[in-house]
Amino acid sequence: MKTIILYSVILLVILSSILHSEDKANEYAPNINLMLRTKGEQNLNDERLLFYVRNARFAVKGKINEFISYKAEIDWQDEDEIDMLDAKIEYKPIDNLTFSLGQFKQSFSYEYQKNPFDFDFANRNFINKRMCKGLRDIGAMLDYKFTALIPMHIFIGAYNGNGINTLETDNKKSYSSRIDFFPTKGLRFSLSGLKGNLTSGEVEMSNASIEYNNKYVHFDSEIAQKDYTEDNVSYFGFYSVLGFHFYPNTKYFSKITPAIRWEMYNKDPDIDKESPRRFTAGVTFNIPGTLPSYFRLDYEKYFYKSGIPSGEDKLTLEFAIRVK
Repeated sequence: MKTIILYSVILLVILSSILHSEDKANEYAPNINLMLRTKGEQNLNDERLLFYVRNARFAVKGKINEFISYKAEIDWQDEDEIDMLDAKIEYKPIDNLTFSLGQFKQSFSYEYQKNPFDFDFANRNFINKRMCKGLRDIGAMLDYKFTALIPMHIFIGAYNGNGINTLETDNKKSYSSRIDFFPTKGLRFSLSGLKGNLTSGEVEMSNASIEYNNKYVHFDSEIAQKDYTEDNVSYFGFYSVLGFHFYPNTKYFSKITPAIRWEMYNKDPDIDKESPRRFTAGVTFNIPGTLPSYFRLDYEKYFYKSGIPSGEDKLTLEFAIRVK
C-alpha cells in the first residue's frame, strides 16, 4: 500500500509539472529532478560479483512566491528501501536569511550535505556513511549568508533526534550548527558541532574540514569525532582526497578526474573490527551532453590494525546521471 501511495503521489506531481511547464515564463512552476546511480561491484577476495541500483531519486522543487519555497524528495532504491528523504518548506523574509521547517539533513559536516551524484568516489567515506548515519531528521533550521569581509554561511538547527519518517513526542532533542568560511576563490573551511539525542543515544559530535578547488586540482579533507556520553565511547574518523582534472578534446569525455583517498576510523561498530583503514583510487569520466552524467572505476583496499584480512577489497564500476 505504501508503494502504491508513493507512486501515485509522484505521478500526480509529474503531471502537474508537465502542465505548469507549458508556460516557460512561469517562474513558480515546479521543477522535477532525477538522479540515478547504478553499480557493479567485484569482490577481490571471494570473487562475488554484484550489480545493483544504488539510488533512484525523484525530487520536486519550486516556490509559490518570492518568500516561500518547497522541496520533496524520495529515493526509490536506497539499499532496498523506499525513503522519503527531504520534505521541507523554506521561508526567506530577507536576502541571505532562510528559515526551514520539515525533514532534511542536520547541518553537521559539509561533506554530508552533498548529493550522492557529487561524491568523489562510488562509495562514501567513513565519516559520511558511519558517523553521520541517521542525521537526516525532522526539525527547524535557520541559515544566514554573510557577504562582508570574509564570506561565510551559518546554520543553526533543532531536531527531534529520532531519524527520518518518525514522529517524536518526547522532550529529547538534538541541536546542530555549522559555519562555512570562504576566504578566497576556491577555498573553504568548515566547523560544525552536534549535541543531543539521536536514535543511537545521547551524543556529542564535532567536525572540521577544508576544501580547495580550481580548474585542475581538487583537494578535500575532513576530521570528525562522535562521543556517546552515556556509554563513554568515542569514535574518530578522518579522510583526505586529492584529484586532478584533465580536459580531453574528444566527443566521448568532457573531463577526466583521477583521484585517491586515504581514510581511517578508530572502530567499526557494525562488524566489531578495530581501526579500519581504506585506500581508494579511482578515475571519473564525465560525459558531454545535455545532462550531467559520468561513469567511474574505483579500486578499494582495506586495512585493519589487528591484521585480520578484511575480505572487502573490491573494484566498483559506477554509472550516474542527473536531471535538474
